[in-house]
Amino acid sequence: MKILWIAAHKSSAVVFSKLNEKFESCGINGVVVSPRNSLLRFHLRIYATLLQAGEKLTQKFFPKVSSWFLAKHWRLISQSFQLQHHESPFTHVFLFCDRILARGLIPAAILFAKRNQLPIIIPPHGHVSDIPSVIGQRKDPRFEYDRLPRELREFAVPFNSTETGKKVVFYPEKYLRTLASLGIRHSNPWVIGASHADALMVDSLYERKRFIEDNMTAQKIFVTGQLVHDEIYRQKHQRDEIQIRLRQKNNLLQEKAIIFLALPQLLEHGLTDHSRHWESLRALLETLAPWKDQLVIFLHPKMDVKTYEQFILPLGFRLERSPILDLIVAADVFLSASSSVIQPAASAGIPCLVLDFYGLSTRYYDNNESLLQVKELASLAGILKPLVENEVLRKMLSQKTAEKSQELYGVIDGQAFERIKNVTTNFSGER
Repeated sequence: MKILWIAAHKSSAVVFSKLNEKFESCGINGVVVSPRNSLLRFHLRIYATLLQAGEKLTQKFFPKVSSWFLAKHWRLISQSFQLQHHESPFTHVFLFCDRILARGLIPAAILFAKRNQLPIIIPPHGHVSDIPSVIGQRKDPRFEYDRLPRELREFAVPFNSTETGKKVVFYPEKYLRTLASLGIRHSNPWVIGASHADALMVDSLYERKRFIEDNMTAQKIFVTGQLVHDEIYRQKHQRDEIQIRLRQKNNLLQEKAIIFLALPQLLEHGLTDHSRHWESLRALLETLAPWKDQLVIFLHPKMDVKTYEQFILPLGFRLERSPILDLIVAADVFLSASSSVIQPAASAGIPCLVLDFYGLSTRYYDNNESLLQVKELASLAGILKPLVENEVLRKMLSQKTAEKSQELYGVIDGQAFERIKNVTTNFSGER
């Protein structure tokens, strides 16, 4: 066996690297590819750069020519996978997701997998993006179905937007045209795995049920849990030591509850403009100012660290550069808008406040009464204060959160990787 891992961005590259290390410890080799490491030879990199330049020069005035350049570039990446395949054949292709583009890596990998009849597998990583939230991100006119040329409409899967009252599509014209020229047709791009995955691994039976409701084929869904669940299982036995190190590093108050805040990435996900983004973050931090000596802020990988340091540090808050899941067991309370981190944090028994005043989808958390949903910024302090000050209350909520959340989001039993490995090794991948 040999696995080709296709990451979409920095955070998924980290997850895939860890999974690859675990597989290699079992004698199963793999290659991890991310947008920063496209597997291209040096001369192919030069060619790819020229193609990208041509695509950028033509995209505004000659969209069809721009799509031709883009298709050439994606085919080039696919050919680089083919070169590796000839040298040492791959047996499985793992994708972070089958619907995003990742600078052409994912379409190129789909093309490569289909050409060589290799199974496409999507491993578990907290699939929180649902159809309403994805539709809500497509407010730009270029996503309107009626604006598409007629020859491309058969490649689009429109949905009605409740906000605009118009039909919207997942991909704008340029990318639809490029995908069509490569013969890659997404039958349902709105649902992860529904178009091209032969196997989709999820965290729980609840998540499996949710994907089935969104028209994902039931036989393709396997409940495994995430690798991070195993890491949390081990970290829980070292919680006191991790807390001590975190307090010392960030000069946090002793004997006080530690609060983690995953800063909302509204600007990075195109959910608001520049001005409103910074205004909303300033208002949030002003509300949390009474607890600044107990609070540690974490950024999403898409957020530029230097930019946010210049904003956060002058306000007297602590910014932690380590990945949040490496330290999550140290939190006594976790604050976040809709995020995939909530699921493992809640399963670990950490009381969670879901910041539900940004207009994001909280569908995954609505049926978990152990999570405290904060509907307005004005009510945040009143909900947080008793939880931070009352250890007995925190322990009661922690137990309730762990019991309910492991049912919904995945069991913390240290066996997730074994389940992931078993699905992979037992999967025949016949297309």
